[in-house]
Amino acid sequence: PDVCRRIRESARVGYTYMLLVTARNAKSDVVQGLSAGADDFISKPVDPDELHARLRTGERIVQLEKRLASQVKELQ
Repeated sequence: PDVCRRIRESARVGYTYMLLVTARNAKSDVVQGLSAGADDFISKPVDPDELHARLRTGERIVQLEKRLASQVKELQ
């Protein structure tokens, strides 16, 4: 969560999609990770099919963000 928080607080250009992979799986850990800025959360041991599905979802989100940024730039 600390790394997620630092990335969100930085002045980065563009969106950084963060999938938090951790051995912790209590609801409070999920809430803490997502509140710190993670976009998704997966617990170890990681199922490869689930990981790929979540990464594909992240790719869609990043592509949508890029398209939105481009459209905003056009409108300005």
